[in-house]
Amino acid sequence: MIKKAFSVTFLVISIFSLLFVTLILMLNFVSLVSPQPNPHYNPYPNEYAPHIHRVVNTKKPVRIIARALSTVDFTKAVDHSAVMNETTGHFQLTIKNIDNMSSNLQIMLYNPLTGQSGFEHSIDLCEHISVKVKIGGLIYTIYRIVDGEQQYFSTQGIKIRPNQTINVTVFITLHKTVPGDIRDNLHYDCYLYLFQLEAGYVDIVKFIVDT
Repeated sequence: MIKKAFSVTFLVISIFSLLFVTLILMLNFVSLVSPQPNPHYNPYPNEYAPHIHRVVNTKKPVRIIARALSTVDFTKAVDHSAVMNETTGHFQLTIKNIDNMSSNLQIMLYNPLTGQSGFEHSIDLCEHISVKVKIGGLIYTIYRIVDGEQQYFSTQGIKIRPNQTINVTVFITLHKTVPGDIRDNLHYDCYLYLFQLEAGYVDIVKFIVDT
């Protein structure tokens, strides 16, 4: 009788142990396949498009060619290290998919993989500008200053199909400043980031602003 009771107890313990091990394995599997949060994503809220809370890495990045087609010239707006009147300039950005796969792109001035700003080398400039992009009939604010705080945003996902070219207009507004806030006759290298969310991949496009 005692032997039989011991056997039953051993069987019950074995079953519970097996269930426990199975549960642990399932939790580990879910952890492996679930998208992991991106610790470098800029935490500012985006009122125009969903947050990029994580880098998914579920597919290969598509090959694209992207380039800015002109320089934004503010040399007439900046005089004696000041901007007397708010001025907006623009340039065209072309993005061509040269791959045989589609992708969703988001355009921003902040690299979500490294945390680097597109104005890394233009500190005095970025304190006095705002940036919008126009894609089709939609306009997105992707950068602005509010109460001295830099705020970065992204566009919504832009579907780009094989061999498709997308034309984007980038508007840069230089706001009024007091003398000494911005320097004359400077050439600023700035950077846009084209983020493929599913691939966790960024293409970098340089554009130029002259003051």
